[in-house]
Order: sequence, then C-alpha cells, then structure tokens
Amino acid sequence: MDKDNVLKPMQVAAILGLSKNTVYKLLKNKQIPAVKIQHQYLILESELFEWLHSNVDCEITLE
Repeated sequence: MDKDNVLKPMQVAAILGLSKNTVYKLLKNKQIPAVKIQHQYLILESELFEWLHSNVDCEITLE
C-alpha cells in the first residue's frame, strides 16, 4: 500500500492558488474533503486532487 501525502491548509492554499482564509472557509463548509483532529485540518493529497477533478465544472460558494 502506498503512503498518501497528508497536507495542511497552507499547502492546499499554495496548490490551489487560493488564500489560506478561502481554504479555511471551504474546509469549514465541508467543501474540501478533510479530517479535523483537535483544531487541525488534515487533507489527503489524493482526495484533494480527486475532489478537484470531480468539481472542475461546479461552482463553489463561500458564505
């Protein structure tokens, strides 16, 4: 079984070209797949890219 890279929100922001605040809003609204352990979000790199590919044509809202 291959190990999957675990990303933190700042890394996700850099990958997606978004601000860290935008990434936190997406995480809070459960629009990006992640797990929250205590007060820290962790995102599997493979799940992030799978989510990205499946949502290329959809509109994401930030409320």
